[in-house]
Amino acid sequence: MTIFEDASSAYERGDYEAAIRLFLPMAVAGDERAVFNLALAYAASQDNAEAAKWWKKAAEAGIAQAQAILAGMYLSGKDIAQDYALAESWYRKAAEQGIAQAQSVLSCMYYEGRGIPQDFDEAAKWGIMAAEQGDPGGQLLLSAMYEFGMGVKPDNVQAHMWANLAAKGFPAADADNREEAIRSRDEVATKMTAAQIIKAQDLAREWKPK
Repeated sequence: MTIFEDASSAYERGDYEAAIRLFLPMAVAGDERAVFNLALAYAASQDNAEAAKWWKKAAEAGIAQAQAILAGMYLSGKDIAQDYALAESWYRKAAEQGIAQAQSVLSCMYYEGRGIPQDFDEAAKWGIMAAEQGDPGGQLLLSAMYEFGMGVKPDNVQAHMWANLAAKGFPAADADNREEAIRSRDEVATKMTAAQIIKAQDLAREWKPK
């Protein structure tokens, strides 16, 4: 068994002290896998300052998941000074590498103008990418954009389809967002003909993530 495998095994059994001790020399030597896993181990051990330090190193190494995590830290101000510009920058890097959650949050930031200039075209661009990958948050936001014509041409059939998919995509544990998606779907249905609703339901049934 390699040192990396030993470290991973220690992490998996909850021995974070051993995992950190084993991952640290590899991370310092520039092993990107070790950098990422060291950040995980520090986070699991509740050493948030060290976790933030290594998440940043992993993000700077181009690891998409680390970029998304670091972006979330900058967005929330958790364990690091809140900075919306850096949050947008790191979310964009992760989104460009195809991380659906990063695309979804970036879409939301542009939609709401949260710490950055509001831009519905950018919101739609990233929302479509997230939705097409199956991210329910992205699907729900895209539904609203289609319903109200923000960044996209108004289209109630698309709005209904994406809200329907979001309602199915949110896990049972996320009951609030699931209920919101159901309400959004039912609300847009009041503006549609029976034929349009059937078309939207057929589209949702036939949809597959890209």
